[in-house]
Amino acid sequence: MSERIALLLAYMDATIKAIARRKAELESVIKGIADESPSDHETVVLGYALHNLYCAFEDVFEETARTFENSITDQARFHAELLKRMKLEVHRVRPAFLSQEGFELANELRGFRHVFRHAYDHKLDGERVVQLARKTLDAWGTLESDAGRFRAFLLEQLGE
Repeated sequence: MSERIALLLAYMDATIKAIARRKAELESVIKGIADESPSDHETVVLGYALHNLYCAFEDVFEETARTFENSITDQARFHAELLKRMKLEVHRVRPAFLSQEGFELANELRGFRHVFRHAYDHKLDGERVVQLARKTLDAWGTLESDAGRFRAFLLEQLGE
């Protein structure tokens, strides 16, 4: 089990670096938007950054589930079920990865990811995308804290 935990820790650390780059992109674009009405280009760039940010977190969640409790069997509701698992403490196995606040933000980003991926025939609402980007940046400390707490658990399991 320690090799699997060490691999998860390495994967998590690498992914956190990618997440930091996505966050920097988000901050850079949001600074250039003076009001709540971004251009179509800004909306797409923000949407892409939010989508990638969530997907990076979801990859860590998926590796966590794979490491500790195998895979999710309900493939039709995979993304929602994965998030629900991440807010659960699994007795004698692992603590919750996400706090309630972290879960709520991640769940909102998950919903946006779905819209972004399936927006073939309609335009994204720029004002809503800006609001979600600002909300994500405002609540960033929660996600960092949740990830840091879980990382500390992994280190503890490795005896460090």
